[in-house]
Amino acid sequence: MKLLAALKASEVARAEAEERAEKERGAKEWERAARASAEKRVEDERAVMEAERTARLQAEGRAEKERVEKEAAKGKLESAQLAVVLNELSTASFVPSKAQQSPDGESGTKMACSHRDAYSRFRSRMGWDPVEDPKVTALLARVTPAVVACVWGRMAPVADEMEVKERAPGELPVQRIVSKVLCAAAAEVGSATGGKWVANEATQPARKKAGDEERCARADYAWMPNHHRVANLATVTVTAKGKVDLDDVVHLAVQQGALRLHDVVGRHFFEATPGERAVIKPWTYSLCTDGKFLVVVRLSVVPASKDTASFVLLEQSVALPLWDTAKLVLGVPAGLAVLVALMLAKEDELGSAAVVPPAGLGFVHVPRSREAIGDAAAWAPAMPLADDSWWLLGSGGHADVYACVAGGVDVVVKAARHPRRLGDCSREARVLAVLGNAPGTPSADVACQFIPRLLGGAWQETSLVALVLAGVGVTLAEAVARVHGAARWAVVVHAIDIVLQALLHAHTARVAHRDVRASNIILSRAPRTRASAPAAAAFAAAAASGGGSGGSAGSPLPPCSVCLNDWGVARVDATPDDMGRDLCAAKLLLLELGSVSLVGARAHAYEGLPALPASAALVASCDGFPSGAVHVSHLEAFLMAACVPAALAALAPLHAALAPQLGALEWVVWREVHQTAAITAGVRDMADGDE
Repeated sequence: MKLLAALKASEVARAEAEERAEKERGAKEWERAARASAEKRVEDERAVMEAERTARLQAEGRAEKERVEKEAAKGKLESAQLAVVLNELSTASFVPSKAQQSPDGESGTKMACSHRDAYSRFRSRMGWDPVEDPKVTALLARVTPAVVACVWGRMAPVADEMEVKERAPGELPVQRIVSKVLCAAAAEVGSATGGKWVANEATQPARKKAGDEERCARADYAWMPNHHRVANLATVTVTAKGKVDLDDVVHLAVQQGALRLHDVVGRHFFEATPGERAVIKPWTYSLCTDGKFLVVVRLSVVPASKDTASFVLLEQSVALPLWDTAKLVLGVPAGLAVLVALMLAKEDELGSAAVVPPAGLGFVHVPRSREAIGDAAAWAPAMPLADDSWWLLGSGGHADVYACVAGGVDVVVKAARHPRRLGDCSREARVLAVLGNAPGTPSADVACQFIPRLLGGAWQETSLVALVLAGVGVTLAEAVARVHGAARWAVVVHAIDIVLQALLHAHTARVAHRDVRASNIILSRAPRTRASAPAAAAFAAAAASGGGSGGSAGSPLPPCSVCLNDWGVARVDATPDDMGRDLCAAKLLLLELGSVSLVGARAHAYEGLPALPASAALVASCDGFPSGAVHVSHLEAFLMAACVPAALAALAPLHAALAPQLGALEWVVWREVHQTAAITAGVRDMADGDE
């Protein structure tokens, strides 16, 4: 009985132990489930918070993107409206004194502009007194008694002549009088500032493309305070007219100022950041005179403030006397005082220049290793450039191009205007390296003589902001404008032949230029028709004997080199479509011959390029095409060529046929083409001319 009781007790104890163990397992499972549930709740809460944070960041990103896009759109609208105002001011028909009065009376006048939204971007102030203006007052402070004594002393003979001419019958010789006034002022002031008055043919007109229309306003005189630039850097221009009411010629001064201001803001102000805008001085001065009085016109872009949007302000002065001593300013008539004060301005006190040579950059030589092109530290040694030799050649979408002198040799300097926003010059440097035209001394079998050589550049932090290139000259468009008939055919065909050879080299390296056009083709010299052509026979003989250098097989070169310039948008690892576009653009250089009819033109697949003209239309567009059906067939074969080698082969016979016409040309230095813009003569030289 005791044994049974013990067994029963043992079973009960075991059952109780198993029950306790089961309860403990249940408790642990419950705890684990509770813990897992808590962890899941925490994870869910974390996921919700992460989702909320992500959604918030996305919303903030969208808001920032919308803000940036809105600001960009606002900036584009602002730029467009300001440009509309300046375009309106640059029209020959705009006369400030006849502009519609503003209803509020505060803004002076309101232009009769076809773009109504631009109304709010224009203000004018008639009867402005520059003598009381803070900017001009600061300049008048430099007109010291010594300057007054010297200037007025030089003016005395001119004043006496003016008095005699006014009393005499006949027209007042305004041009002669004004020339003497400016000469006398420059003789005293110019020696101290380095400035110079430029007259007539030596004055570069202000130009601006407005749609299909090119607007141009030529001043009679322009004050050039800096001789490093010859195109459109006149800080003050003067228009002199006789036998007319002075109010009727003010619009000429307005045109000059509007075109020059448009150049400044278009290059610098519109694309600038707020910080960059703060240091730009967007205003210009223009003067007009009838020989007795002087009117000052100041045009400026007034930046936006907290309460007002940016606008163009036109300020037209009262008529300031040049000779009347009844009211003197600093001891001389008001007009003369203001004229001398403007001539004493320094740096950008008369407004920021449209382009200023990058003389302050530290230029260095290109590295000798192609792989080091992107390493700023590898560019060495220093490359000194002559400070007084800068000459503007042109401006592209994001860079200004100058001629300069390095080591006694003319070079090209291409400087990016807004490298951080619009891109620097590193892409073009890398492309030239791929083509073998960048490292220090590439072997002759790698480099291409029809593509510019990269000689050096300038860095700012990690940006290559400027390039120094070989190959100064004139564009194909400039060269073609100097010749006619068969000579024009010869120049165009020769240039196309060189372009095709440059493309052949590039396409072999799988590089496409993607911007072949006349302005990107540079001739080291400019053609000019000879009075006699004794050299034609010798030139043809040299061609027949293989004389000359470069060119396709059997074709001669004139005494100048030609290169395909501007590889800034070129593409490495180019596709067949890219290369086909280059070839099509090279064929379209034939449009430089003249006005070509579109009758029979062939369509192609390259967007943005005009249709290929028919051979008959090309022959009809310019006289002098070689006679004979065989030459027409060569031209047709060139237009139909499907690749660069085929185009070269088709063009070669035509190129050779035009060799005598090419040799009959005289080739002049590139600077002669720009001579009308150069500062070659002062007003003193002109004043000794006609009465």
